[in-house]
Amino acid sequence: MAAEILSDLSRATDSNSDSLTGATWNFYDVGTLTPRAVYSDASLSTSLGAVVTADSGGQFVPIYLDGSYEYRGILKDFDGNTIKDIPKINPALSALLASTASSKGAGLVGFSHAATYAASTVGKKLQQIVDPRDAPYNAAGDGATDDYTPLASALASGKKVWLEPGVTYAFGTQLAYSVDNSGFIGGGKLLMLTGTGEFDAADYTGTYSTNRTGILIDGITNPVLDAIIEMETNASVRTCNAVTVVSCTNPNIKVEAYGFKEAKYGIVEANSNTGGVIDANVHDCGADSTSLGSMQITGLAVDGNRVGGVNSTGVRYFGRFKDIRLGAAAGAAYGEQTDGLNIQTVGYSGAICDVIAENVGEAFDCFGDHVIANVNAKDVVNYGVKLIHGASFCQVTATVDGCGIYGAVIGSDSTTKSCNRNNINLTVDGVGTVSNPTSPANQAAFATDGSSAAYQPTNNTITVNGRTNGATATHAVLLESGSGNLIEADCTLSFGTQYGSISTLSRAATTTSGSPDLTSVNTNGLVAGQTVTGTGIPADTVLVSVDTGAGTAVMSKNATASGAITMSAPLYGNIIRRRQGTYIKAYIGTATTVAQNADVPFDTELTDRTNEFNPSTYTATVRCDGRYEVLAQARCSSVPSLEQWGIAVYKNGSEVYRHTPINGAASAREVWAQIPAIVLDCAAGDTIKCVCIATSAGPFTVTNDRKYSFIQIRQI
Repeated sequence: MAAEILSDLSRATDSNSDSLTGATWNFYDVGTLTPRAVYSDASLSTSLGAVVTADSGGQFVPIYLDGSYEYRGILKDFDGNTIKDIPKINPALSALLASTASSKGAGLVGFSHAATYAASTVGKKLQQIVDPRDAPYNAAGDGATDDYTPLASALASGKKVWLEPGVTYAFGTQLAYSVDNSGFIGGGKLLMLTGTGEFDAADYTGTYSTNRTGILIDGITNPVLDAIIEMETNASVRTCNAVTVVSCTNPNIKVEAYGFKEAKYGIVEANSNTGGVIDANVHDCGADSTSLGSMQITGLAVDGNRVGGVNSTGVRYFGRFKDIRLGAAAGAAYGEQTDGLNIQTVGYSGAICDVIAENVGEAFDCFGDHVIANVNAKDVVNYGVKLIHGASFCQVTATVDGCGIYGAVIGSDSTTKSCNRNNINLTVDGVGTVSNPTSPANQAAFATDGSSAAYQPTNNTITVNGRTNGATATHAVLLESGSGNLIEADCTLSFGTQYGSISTLSRAATTTSGSPDLTSVNTNGLVAGQTVTGTGIPADTVLVSVDTGAGTAVMSKNATASGAITMSAPLYGNIIRRRQGTYIKAYIGTATTVAQNADVPFDTELTDRTNEFNPSTYTATVRCDGRYEVLAQARCSSVPSLEQWGIAVYKNGSEVYRHTPINGAASAREVWAQIPAIVLDCAAGDTIKCVCIATSAGPFTVTNDRKYSFIQIRQI
């Protein structure tokens, strides 16, 4: 046996820890001054003699002792003075201390899994973690060898199993947790093998079946999982999922999963758990096959397979989902049945969810009650948010950038109860900009949807801000079902051929256009204070429908009016406040000259309202009836002495307000003109612009400055 001497003997220092140049280690047999040779290598093939001299930094070369002897060591300085005398250096002890590392210093830590350590010691803590490549497990970790047996044995030890990042462990049989406080940690990769007799489920074969679910965590407390799970490529469809967590208390799950083709109940599946955190990063999954009865892929599914009807409660979910899609043929055959996070709880959930999703069918799908969700979705084929099957009392904040059907939808085809008293705060860009394989007839920023006459969405509160929408979009708000819902729609850019249209559909999907007067064939169910015919409804608030019994209620004014509202019975009691929320700001981007009575050249628009403001004609066009606040100012760089120069606001070509200050100075100087916050009552189609006013023909040079030469228009 050979051992390198301990790290504190490998460098010579004085009492001030300064290096001792030329110091020497002198080695003897124990109890004598008989020299005993030491060596420079563990094989003891190169002798250093009995005296070893330090370099200029006081550092000694590696020194190995012959384990057949016990040594005495005397450290002396350059002058031969004794610094340290160690009566007995035990090579066996040195060998034990060095056995877990090839380097010296901090790397020399004595440890054995077989030893017994006192509580709170380093050794005790190290025993709580095992590496499956170490004895007695001896996993290959090469990404090809089936490491099921060593991985399963390591899990069964009840310790944390360290998966080193960058190392891949292949396995072909389900790994099942069985001990509290145990699991995989470290973030390494687990590769699910898909050959015959491995994870080869061609279709759904039952809950948690061993050839379908890669990792099963069932009925334990404080399980942990931090790993990447990949599905081995196979030409055939494999209906498998990465991990299922069921009936656990305080699970701590962080998993990245990819390469899965079909997973009926979620690539990451969580059922009937209490507390804890589940963090799923699922991406690059899907297949283009029509061989199965259906194709469905969900990134993270909650309570799709509840145990004894018990819901998960109090769990925090983090979901990141990208590129979970069916192929073209599968999408056409089955619809784009791909979800990011699906809360399938029936009844109380209490889940708190954060969802980021891109290029999926639906980002967030929820059945459960009392769910709080923050959703950021991009390029969703169907919906950004869907509340369905009785989801109630949920609070959802969502931003959807591109959708194929609806930014958000509350469905009504539930066989248990209606979706009610939900609160959705929704911002949508790009309605209709994402291709959908079903070619839907209607698209909208927000919609209610369904065919159940018994279970309609009721008493929901929706705030929807729709912007920059695609040419195929037809509605800002589309109501197919429900009653008693309160919706505020602030839809700022064009939806197809209509501007911010708000529509309802009968079961036959017919529409009647018009706004905002109310006519009815009878008065059954009219809201108190409303007349059968007339114009008593404020311009920015409309009663979309009333219950007229067997009759039909129609909002009618002008079927071709911009922003028409369409509806038909039997929807009733829904109130929509269509608040276009127009806010336009433009400024003079290029200094130029203007003549008397010429339009002020506000040529640069700041607020992405190009369908309402034309920077070529410097004119705003109102798209919705309402009251508008106008504020403007401009700066002329040189106005002659005693000259008046200013600006005026024009509505539909006629002046409504002007400000013309005078230059009272003896010479030409800069003059500002400012329009205060004036209020105009406008109808859809009215135009607003500013005109240069002066007492002489000019021309006058107006300066470019977004702070001092601008127009601002805001609906109030």
